[in-house]
Amino acid sequence: MSLSSDPIWFFGSAWSSPAWMKTSNKLEGSGVLKGEPGGPYYKSWAKYYVRFVQEYERHGVPIWALTTQNEPTTGFIPGFPIQTLGFTPATQRDFVKLDLGPALAEAGYGPNKLQIMVLDDNRIVLPHWADVLRFVMSQSSVSITAQVLGDHEASKYVHGVALHWYLDSFVGPWVVDKVHERYPDKFLLGTEACAGNSFMDKDRVILGSWERAERYASDILEDLNHWVSGWTDWNLALSTEGGPNWAKNFVDSPIIVNASAQEFYKQPTYYALGHIRYARHIHQDLKPESFVLAIAEKISLLYMLNESDYNNTSSFLPQ
Repeated sequence: MSLSSDPIWFFGSAWSSPAWMKTSNKLEGSGVLKGEPGGPYYKSWAKYYVRFVQEYERHGVPIWALTTQNEPTTGFIPGFPIQTLGFTPATQRDFVKLDLGPALAEAGYGPNKLQIMVLDDNRIVLPHWADVLRFVMSQSSVSITAQVLGDHEASKYVHGVALHWYLDSFVGPWVVDKVHERYPDKFLLGTEACAGNSFMDKDRVILGSWERAERYASDILEDLNHWVSGWTDWNLALSTEGGPNWAKNFVDSPIIVNASAQEFYKQPTYYALGHIRYARHIHQDLKPESFVLAIAEKISLLYMLNESDYNNTSSFLPQ
């Protein structure tokens, strides 16, 4: 933190409660918290979140935000190989309303001090999740979802929606637009992305891969053009194997560390991140709404991504 010229914003995302709190009594695989929201297990789990924030703060690391759960849909996949905890949209909503929100507020981390983000999963499930959570009740809506599951009490604790990029190819960014249209007072944030994660990726780490850099740039620009306010890489730095990772879930990273040679390599994905970050660095208050980012009255930055193998000529007519 002391080495950064810009403010650093930290957010936390839990992957699993202790095994004894879960219906499966295991950290991995399918399983949810025992009981119901408002019950002793959910309240105990909310206290874990509070303690997490307090301990990091005690060591000089302020937590800006929390997600309600990392990829809650994976908690319903039998044999899922990594720690997980299942939440449905309804149980996540009630957990926020009855347990997490009140526990944080009581400890001095209310809505004015700490942000809560819901979902923290792939956008393919976003429409259903957002509708069940119903941040804003619509008087014109007569759907069962709105009448039965809509709840203002959860809304007062929730600031935004966290998104992962892993299944973006299966659903377009229109789902993000719809959520912004319905709930314009809630921000959207990309909270996890990485390359080399697919079962189709023979090589988890590819040194010098510009194809992966193009994927990064394309996804970031798409997000910024569809109301997503930020984009988070899953890893700061990894080994040449793509780890360490106890579950052997090896992936790629913008920085690869070759410990045996005492070297580190900046990947093309590193420069893809830095190139787009440059505009934000010039103007901290910038809100990207198109590929053209106006920096000042007489200066504009135009970001263009050519993913073909051929040169293209484009014209830019400033307004």
